Amino acid sequence: MFRLGNHDPGSFVHLSTIQLGRLAGVDVQSVNFVGGPESLNALLEGKLDALIQHPGLVFPKVKTGQVRVLGVLEEKRSATFPDAPTLREIGYDLNLGGYVMVIGPRGISSSLRTLLHDAFKKAMEDPLFLEPMKAKAFDIRYQGPEELKNRLSRDYELNAKLLKAVGLIK
Repeated sequence: MFRLGNHDPGSFVHLSTIQLGRLAGVDVQSVNFVGGPESLNALLEGKLDALIQHPGLVFPKVKTGQVRVLGVLEEKRSATFPDAPTLREIGYDLNLGGYVMVIGPRGISSSLRTLLHDAFKKAMEDPLFLEPMKAKAFDIRYQGPEELKNRLSRDYELNAKLLKAVGLIK
C-alpha cells in the first residue's frame, strides 16, 4: 500500500492521485487532509510516501532539501523545477496540472471577449506580474480561449471517468 496525501475528495489533486495509482499499477491509499500544509507536514513526518501538491507550497522545502520533486503533472517541465521530469517522460500518461482561468457569461460579445483576452494576455506577460509569480513557484503558461476550451473538454472527460470509477458520481 502506497500512502499518497490528498485533500478535497473529487479535487484535481485527488483525481491525480487515483489516476497515478492506476497507471502505475500500485494500490494507492489516498489519505485526506484539510489542506496542503497539513499534508506536507504529514509527508515530512513520514506519515505519507508521497504527495501531489502545488509547487508554491513545497518550493521552500525543496530549496532546503527536505523534499524533492519526483515529477510534475504538467505537459511541459516546470521552469521552477527544471530537473524534475513530467510524469509522461517517466512513462505515465498523466497531465492533470492545475490552472486558473477567466470566464465570462454565455453570449459575451466578441469585442468584450477580445478586449479581456488582450488585457489578460498583456498583464500575464508583464514582469511586474511574472516576477512575483515565479518567486512563488508559479509557472505561467498563457492559453487562449480555444486552447483552454480544448483542455477543459479533455479534463472533463477524464475526470468524469475517474469520479465514476471511485463512486463519487454515477
